[in-house]
Amino acid sequence: MRDFPSLPLEQETRTSGGQNVDVLLANDSHLNSFAKGDGTPFLLSLLAALAGENYVDDSKMIREECGPTLWGTVTNWPDALDGANCVTARRLRWHTLLAQHKGELDAEFAKEFLGDQYEQPLGRINPGGMVLMARMELTDVPEIPGASAPRPFGANDGKVVTAALARNMSFWVRLGHPDGSPFAFGLFLEQHPEFAWQAPYLKDLVTNPWSLFKSKNAPGN
Repeated sequence: MRDFPSLPLEQETRTSGGQNVDVLLANDSHLNSFAKGDGTPFLLSLLAALAGENYVDDSKMIREECGPTLWGTVTNWPDALDGANCVTARRLRWHTLLAQHKGELDAEFAKEFLGDQYEQPLGRINPGGMVLMARMELTDVPEIPGASAPRPFGANDGKVVTAALARNMSFWVRLGHPDGSPFAFGLFLEQHPEFAWQAPYLKDLVTNPWSLFKSKNAPGN
């Protein structure tokens, strides 16, 4: 843990930020503050600890290492968010949800969030790639520049764990789309034959319940 601030941050090209992530380092209930390798201090916020979207939580790194469709400073974000790609759109949605439900978060809220399809920059439900539960088979809008759309890609399961569940070596799982919506690939592959080669590997998504998984070595077993 002491070596974390000095680890090299290497990035050859400017990207959406999807490769850059914050890591939460904690001791019991105490969040630790670290410094970037260049000496710039930053604190992993509680929001970053609770939610993630393949993105960093440091505005300096965002400006220097991420693509042009992102906010510039902490003072104009998120209100000045312009041209959001999937990463920035999901980040904005996470911050909105966590602010709305501050002090209320539990496993049931987490299940609901994983099935959320509200596109925050548009202000409406819009199933596709710019929401927490991505469904790229339903949209012709690429979630990142250069990606194909529609395509068989998105959220294919949901997993939820709380501190109490972790202590008992257990977690909630829902196979298929986290909101429970089914999807059959037959018609999709007929309409998009470029993905026909994936047919042997694409299993239709059915509505499954949230199920609690627990290790046989969990306390009390």
